[in-house]
Amino acid sequence: MKFEATDGFDLHWPRSSEALRHRGFALMGLLVALLLIYSNSFFAEFHLDDFGNIVDNVNIQGDGLDWKELSRSFYGSDFSRERIERPLVFFTFALNYRLHELDPLGYHLVNFLLHYAASVVLYLLLIHCLRLPALGGRYTDTAPGIALLAAFM
Repeated sequence: MKFEATDGFDLHWPRSSEALRHRGFALMGLLVALLLIYSNSFFAEFHLDDFGNIVDNVNIQGDGLDWKELSRSFYGSDFSRERIERPLVFFTFALNYRLHELDPLGYHLVNFLLHYAASVVLYLLLIHCLRLPALGGRYTDTAPGIALLAAFM
């Protein structure tokens, strides 16, 4: 089932081989750029706020995968557990801790993957937004380039 709005705007993935090639090139370009940017961090140690947020944070540390133990991470570094603090971030820290405890490589890899996923989502979202009928077709041809440039930023 394909969603198609009455104004002609839809969210389909392009079918032409040229459009697929351009998007594939853009996604690979983002991946290579991020790998170059993050390459010196993969084998780095913990720094600065990593100690309070990860190393010394009992809210993320544990060995079980049950909800009660994992939901403890929602309180971040608030040891009084009175307020929820960046729950998604600390939840990923808790999952990382269960996989490889305090090995920084795993945390850096997950961080890299999250940044790559965010850049891909931004790229695809901007392409579709720049092609909205409300913009009168002004950016239809340049949307992929503008979106890729914004995702690189």
